[in-house]
Amino acid sequence: MCIRRYSWYKKEFVTHCKSQSENIVFCSYKDKLHGTMKNLIVLALCLVSVVYSNPYRNSGLYRGYVGCFVDDRNHLMLRYGKRVLHRNSLEKCRHHCRGYRYLGLQAGRWCLCGNRYYSRAYPQASELECKYRCPGEPNRMCGGAWRNSIYKV
Repeated sequence: MCIRRYSWYKKEFVTHCKSQSENIVFCSYKDKLHGTMKNLIVLALCLVSVVYSNPYRNSGLYRGYVGCFVDDRNHLMLRYGKRVLHRNSLEKCRHHCRGYRYLGLQAGRWCLCGNRYYSRAYPQASELECKYRCPGEPNRMCGGAWRNSIYKV
């Protein structure tokens, strides 16, 4: 979460960025009204690190999580085993995708399987775009609209 406000008292813009997780990304940025390009670059890098940071990649509930990736109606990256699963969850999709290297949870109900997950046509997206909850596992995100939450099978 980033907050930018103008401090009339200090006569400067103040921005604070902080992620809402155990691995906290914290950036503090102060820029006088006529700030330098260096400060703007630091702020941009801070914002990118907060949006694309993934503190859950190799821990407990998110073991094997790769990230949130763009998709389209062609499903060229995870093109096998496309299926709508009733009360979708990571374990149901892992069971369905046995024999493949990766699985994708999409739009809360879709399970997709494949052996590769990335190309220029399907780049990594912001973690904020994979915001649909899994019906069978409400504490897990199951992708989004044309966004895959990718996991290793």
